[in-house]
Amino acid sequence: MRRLLWLCLLLPAGLLLGQDEEPRIHDPELDELAVSIYSKFLAEDYETIRADLRKLRDACSEMKVEERERYGSLVLDYDRSFHRALDRVRALAARGEWDDSGIQYEWVMRSCVGCHRASREAGFGPPVPVP
Repeated sequence: MRRLLWLCLLLPAGLLLGQDEEPRIHDPELDELAVSIYSKFLAEDYETIRADLRKLRDACSEMKVEERERYGSLVLDYDRSFHRALDRVRALAARGEWDDSGIQYEWVMRSCVGCHRASREAGFGPPVPVP
């Protein structure tokens, strides 16, 4: 299960690079953060979830429409889904709606999995399994 959880480290975290650079698509610190958030939901450790969700949001920049040519529409769509789901998780958590927030976090993870799968198929995604 841990292998799937690392996928929340989104491709967009490293996509805002110059066109000549390779995208940074695997950041161990984001891996740990994503797993930590998921684990905290499971353990009902709500004290730190809000701050961790903010860190995740800040670390994962949203792709720009102009990047569609470089990364493809599917990756861009998954990125947008990730950000919508993460915004929803944060809003629910801010209101203390932890059950719904935890369920919504699963959509964050699903967006990560889809994005990374699509990026691997396009030839630039993260390795599986994560070392």
